[in-house]
Amino acid sequence: MSKGLYRTVHVGSHGGYDWLASEHTLDDLLGLCPEIVIGKYLAVTSFDSGPLSLSNEEKASGWESRKGIAYSPNIVGVDGRLPHDLYDEWYVFESQTDLAN
Repeated sequence: MSKGLYRTVHVGSHGGYDWLASEHTLDDLLGLCPEIVIGKYLAVTSFDSGPLSLSNEEKASGWESRKGIAYSPNIVGVDGRLPHDLYDEWYVFESQTDLAN
């Protein structure tokens, strides 16, 4: 294992939500624990410190954007198709959830 995999991870819960903050890249995290998103839905509220602008390919694959929040279809794999950058904020849900309401 590379020494980069031994970075700090903070976890906790607040109300009905569990959270995780890490110095890992999302590639590292998804490589170590793909089950955190597989079979679930994402709401991306920040992409490199701003809103995620969906590509035509992402829209065609089922991603939607509402009120500056990008919503995924059901995640079936983590093979590099999940949009991410260095400073992102993802919310992971068991079912489709709209944060913009």
